[in-house]
Amino acid sequence: MSLLENLMDQALASLSPDERRRLMESFAEKMLASLNPDERRGLLEHVVDSFLVGLAPEQQSALVREVLPHLLGRLLQAGGMSVDDFLWSAMGSLGALEGKPPPAPPAAP
Repeated sequence: MSLLENLMDQALASLSPDERRRLMESFAEKMLASLNPDERRGLLEHVVDSFLVGLAPEQQSALVREVLPHLLGRLLQAGGMSVDDFLWSAMGSLGALEGKPPPAPPAAP
C-alpha cells in the first residue's frame, strides 16, 4: 500500500461515520469531475463488481432492493430510455448470454 493510502486509512479511521461519509462523497464528486466517459465506465464497472462484497446475503438483498429502483430510474432518465426500451435491451442481453438471437421489437400499433 502506498504512503498516500496509509494516510487516507488513518484519516478515515479517525472520523465519525457521518464525517467519513461526507468526506468520501466530496472526494468522489471531485474525482468523477476529472474522469472522461471511458474512465467513468471503468470505475462504475469496478464499483458494481465490488459493491456487495463482504455483505451477508440478506444484507445484499435488502441493499439491492433499496438502491436498484433509484439507480435504474436515474440511468433510464439519463439515457432517454423508456421502460419498454430497457426491457427489450435487457432481453437481448440475456439472450446473448444464453446464445440466443435478440428478440424482435414489438410491432408499432
